[in-house]
Amino acid sequence: MFSDPSFWVDIALLILVVGFFALGAHKKITKALDDRSERIRAELDEARQLREEANALLAKYERQKRAAEETAKTIVANAQRDAEAQLEKARKDIEQRADARIKAMEQKIQTAQAEVVKQLRHDAIDQAFDAVRQVLGKDLTKTQAKAYNDKAISALEGKLH
Repeated sequence: MFSDPSFWVDIALLILVVGFFALGAHKKITKALDDRSERIRAELDEARQLREEANALLAKYERQKRAAEETAKTIVANAQRDAEAQLEKARKDIEQRADARIKAMEQKIQTAQAEVVKQLRHDAIDQAFDAVRQVLGKDLTKTQAKAYNDKAISALEGKLH
């Protein structure tokens, strides 16, 4: 038994364990393990808190992103509506200007037509008087001239219209 090496190993181990307990090493080891588990727990709590803060920040940024997207959509819609309104206003303005020019041109045409008709009447009257003078070979009285004039005008109006 004393010559067996395993006996001495067992004795040495027993002395070592008793020594540890006698010196209070088990308290130090327990305290070190407790301290380490407390540090790990604190780190886990801190990590959990950081994760919650990160999730809160993410949610905040997502809300801000959605709000910014809505604002952008509103701005684009307003800009499109304004552009369409300006386009419609420009179209109406162009139509009004074109209508005004058309009316002015129509008025000029009517004035020119009236002037041409007036000139044709005068020319027709002059030609009629000349023709009558040549045919009759004498001067007409005012009543005769008026009668020939009315006849020539009515014949001319029938041809113009």
